[in-house]
Amino acid sequence: GYRIQPAKQLSFDVATYYNVYDRLVFAVPGNFIPPTPAQPYVIFPLMFENAQSADTYGAEISGEWRVNDNWKLVASYTFLQEHLNPSQTYNNDPQHQFQIRSYLELPHHIGLDGAVYYVDQIHPLLGNPVTTIPSYVRVDLGVTWRPTKSLEFGIYGQNLADGSHPEFT
Repeated sequence: GYRIQPAKQLSFDVATYYNVYDRLVFAVPGNFIPPTPAQPYVIFPLMFENAQSADTYGAEISGEWRVNDNWKLVASYTFLQEHLNPSQTYNNDPQHQFQIRSYLELPHHIGLDGAVYYVDQIHPLLGNPVTTIPSYVRVDLGVTWRPTKSLEFGIYGQNLADGSHPEFT
């Protein structure tokens, strides 16, 4: 990773990574069990074995800007790439994520916080066929009051742009 602060009120961070995983739990088909008179149906069991490996790599870029003494903006972008072996048509993690957050200090110890998040679609394994969880945008807002340095009251709203959306299966 690397951090740079070109000015007192502006900073940027960049981080990259590469991970190698072995012996991940993976569902593999078990032995076929044919029907019998006592059991008139076919069984195709799934077994879970440490039979998968994966490589992941990605990067995160973030920046912070102190617009003035009372207002701060923070933004970040994350990229994730997964390569599974044996190869799969699903992934449990979004490839792209973006967020921007605003923190504003108002008079009388009032704070106004807001955030917008974008999360890319994922294709988690859920039986057969593979399902898709679509990408979504989330908007959060909050108002806080700090009567003292050690006490804070707040009201927050989450997912204000969308009443509901799936995030996982």
